[in-house]
Amino acid sequence: MFVRTPSFAEQWLDLPALRDPDDDRLFTASASSRGGPEPWAQLLSAALATYAAHEALTGEDIRPSNRNLTRH
Repeated sequence: MFVRTPSFAEQWLDLPALRDPDDDRLFTASASSRGGPEPWAQLLSAALATYAAHEALTGEDIRPSNRNLTRH
């Protein structure tokens, strides 16, 4: 009997996304998120969740990559 092993991409997609598709007000930033369990990955997923939550609440994109953002 052949047992198919899920690919890396399929396993990665099974992990919680940054934003819950069923509730756009729910964000995931943890060792179990798609970033992974390493400390740097947890910090990055937390930063991305923070940027996404801020944009969802205020409509303002504060990501460092936003070149249109006025910096003071």
